[in-house]
Amino acid sequence: MMWSTHLIIVGILSVQFILPLICSDAYSTKHGVPDKITITEKDDNSKVKIALGGILTLKLEANLTTGYAWHVVRNDPDLLELLGEPEVESIPEDTKKEKIPLVGEPQYLVFRFRAQSSGTNTLELHYFRIFEKKKIKPSKTFKITVLLH
Repeated sequence: MMWSTHLIIVGILSVQFILPLICSDAYSTKHGVPDKITITEKDDNSKVKIALGGILTLKLEANLTTGYAWHVVRNDPDLLELLGEPEVESIPEDTKKEKIPLVGEPQYLVFRFRAQSSGTNTLELHYFRIFEKKKIKPSKTFKITVLLH
């Protein structure tokens, strides 16, 4: 009888304390603020929090073969440091409209930033062709406010 009571208590404690750590992002937070976060176009005009030293990944759809790309036009690098050049990722097959690869099909342009200092930062990107001579309005814009803790 005593053995089964101990087993029940251990089971309850496991479910209460260990399972949430395994099944959630609790391991990737510092004092309740995430230290890893991925942002997409659906997060446009939102506020996000990130812990100091954390990595913010920004994943935006782009059609690079047409000359269009996302460009950072506003950021305080003392607060949010861009880590190298953006990377290109293919869009997963299961989310594509067409299952056959097409010339000019969109990809993801992935930017990674490290939270350097505490503060509030506006991160803004514009989608345009860098080689166009005239100053024209960007095709798309993306902006978020980043709270660094």
